[in-house]
Amino acid sequence: MAQDEQRPHPPRHATIGGARFAVAPTVQQLYDERTGINLLHTVNLGPAERTEMYWHNDTVDAVMLARGSGMPIFGQLGGTRFAREPTRALMASFTPHGVDVGVEFSTSAQLTSLLFPKRMLTDLMAEVGAVDFAPRLYSTDPHFRRVIAALADAILHPGFIGAAMVDGLTRNLAATIAGIEPGIALQEAQRIRLAPFRLRQVTDFIEANLAKPITLAEMADAAGLSVFHFSRVFAHAMGVSPYRYLAERRIMRAKNLLAQDQLSVAEIGQICGVANPAHFSTAFSKAVGMSPSTFRRESRRAANK
Repeated sequence: MAQDEQRPHPPRHATIGGARFAVAPTVQQLYDERTGINLLHTVNLGPAERTEMYWHNDTVDAVMLARGSGMPIFGQLGGTRFAREPTRALMASFTPHGVDVGVEFSTSAQLTSLLFPKRMLTDLMAEVGAVDFAPRLYSTDPHFRRVIAALADAILHPGFIGAAMVDGLTRNLAATIAGIEPGIALQEAQRIRLAPFRLRQVTDFIEANLAKPITLAEMADAAGLSVFHFSRVFAHAMGVSPYRYLAERRIMRAKNLLAQDQLSVAEIGQICGVANPAHFSTAFSKAVGMSPSTFRRESRRAANK
C-alpha cells in the first residue's frame, strides 16, 4: 500500500460487535449474561488476501488478541496513521469507546476480541485511582496478552470458579491497561493481615453460597478488604488463592453428593455452582481425573466391598 493510502476507508459491508468489516467474517460469539462481556472469535476473514476493519463505538470498550500473519499492518488511530512491520507474534490491543481506529491487514490473521459494556473498565480503574485510559495497539507485552487470553478462556470454560475468575481477570485487565505494576500491588498487600474472624467470614460466606456464582468482589466484601488487595491477602493467610479454595470446596461437595447417589449429575452440578451439565462434567473430570458418572460408579464399588 502506498504511503498516502495508509488510512483505510470505513468499510460498509458488515458490522459485528461495533466493528465494520470490508467483507463479512465468520465469527463465533459468546455473550456472558452476568457481566455483559461479549466474546468474539473470528474464524474466517474472507476470501481475499487482505481486508479492512473500521472501529468507532460509543457503547463498548474492546480488547483484542491478534496472531500476526507475517504481513504488514496499516491503519489509523484517532486520525494518526501507523504501520506495523510483518510479524507472526501474538499481539494485544485495547480500544476505548469513542476512539476511531481503521486497520488494513491480512485475512490469515487470527482475532479474538472481548467487548466490555461502557464504563465497566473505567469504573474498575477508578477504584485504584487510575485515570489513564489511552488506546494500546498491537502490544507484545506478555502480561497484557496473558490476561486477555485467560479472561477469554474463563468465559469459554467457566468451570467451578467462572464468576470469580472473570471478575478477578477483568480487574487485572483494567489495572494492566492503566499501567499499574503488579509488583506495587504485591508490596501493598504484604503489609495487610487478615484477622482470623475476617477470614472465617470469608470461608463461611463461600460455604453458604457454593451453589451461586460467587464473585471476587463478594468475597472481598465479606473480608472487609478492597478487591484490589483481597486475593493476595487471602492467599497469604490460607496458603492458596481464593479461586483455588472456592474450587476445592465445590469439588469436595460434588464428590460427597455423587457418593451419596441420591441426586442426578446435573442437579449436583447446580448445587456446586455449575449450572451447565457439560461444563460441570468437564470441570470435574479435569480436577478429579474421571467423569462424575465414573466417580459415582467407583464410589458405589468401594462402598459395596
